[in-house]
Amino acid sequence: LLVIGGIAALLVLLWFGDALSGLVPRGAFHSTTQQAGAYRATLTIIPSQPKAGAPLHATLHIFDGANHPVTNATVTYAWAMVTMDMGTTRGTASASAPGIYNATVTALMGGYWRLTARIHTPNQPDATVSYEVPVQG
Repeated sequence: LLVIGGIAALLVLLWFGDALSGLVPRGAFHSTTQQAGAYRATLTIIPSQPKAGAPLHATLHIFDGANHPVTNATVTYAWAMVTMDMGTTRGTASASAPGIYNATVTALMGGYWRLTARIHTPNQPDATVSYEVPVQG
């Protein structure tokens, strides 16, 4: 009876660990491209394996349908944890070169965080892109 109880406890522990494994980020963030309306946006993150409490530099490269950099955009962003309400950081990305928009954010704890960017230009409908970023605890 004691052996059966031990095996059952081990199985429950393994199941619980497997269930939680999806909450713990693993690996680096890789540049990701999304199509959003008239735009194609690629997000890069430095460092590629962000750590909780350390600044994370996000760079969004935005191109139009003709593959030209979008130079006249206003890019606003929201940075929030996916699984828990840790507040939302909002701001406007700064343009550093044609089609390149930058923001610096910090994750308060490890887990998955979401960067959502709204792209606004004078003669196009607004578009939104959203990226999940794994942050190490």
